[in-house]
Amino acid sequence: MLSKRGGSVAHKKLTFVAVHDAPDQVESFSRITFSEVVLWAPFHFSWAAFRLFFWLVIINGICITLSYHRNLSHRSFDLPKWLEYLFAYGGVLAFQCGGYENVSDLLRQPFYRFLQRSFGLHQIAFGLLLYFCGGMPFLAWGLGVATVVRSHTTFLVNSVCHIWGTRAWNTPDFSKNNWWVAIITFGEGWHNNHHAFEFSARHGLEWWQLDVTWYLIRFLKAIGLATNVKLPTEAQKKRMARN
Repeated sequence: MLSKRGGSVAHKKLTFVAVHDAPDQVESFSRITFSEVVLWAPFHFSWAAFRLFFWLVIINGICITLSYHRNLSHRSFDLPKWLEYLFAYGGVLAFQCGGYENVSDLLRQPFYRFLQRSFGLHQIAFGLLLYFCGGMPFLAWGLGVATVVRSHTTFLVNSVCHIWGTRAWNTPDFSKNNWWVAIITFGEGWHNNHHAFEFSARHGLEWWQLDVTWYLIRFLKAIGLATNVKLPTEAQKKRMARN
């Protein structure tokens, strides 16, 4: 950068400083760490560790789709605070936590401020717990492989579901419904449905469109725990239909 001082030209050095919050630092570190842990997994296989991996992928995956996406992001339904926080914490243990600028409304609540500030500590504690319970097999499969699989299934929604699939609704984007992505993401693969009705707690709008997250929401509603459940009306469907 140049500036003039009394007819002379002075050179000023520019320094750029990148500021990262806790989730950013944990994510950057985890990109390397998880890759290394996954490489160890074949050498530390056990059926107990595989069962742990299987159930963690399901439980934490449901927490991401039900809590992070449909409840907290789109306010598709309401939960009692204790249950909302429980599902949200399951999302934290899936190593997913965005920047605070995306959720400024949530940060008005002390619980979410606490999670934001202490995000990395929960991952460390979870990793230590897995190691103490089952050694390297539990750490490699329950933390490394499970986290990588969950991350990639999440990424598939925003990649595959904008390239391959079918479209039932007139949305100003390339979103598509993809049945096999819907299976492995508990209903998130009905992406064109979601883009058409972002407020909807149900993504699989047809009876044959598998949506495990919606089935759980419907169960919570039936027992009185999920309220204000939002769904598209027939008039809204007609307005958005392609035919």
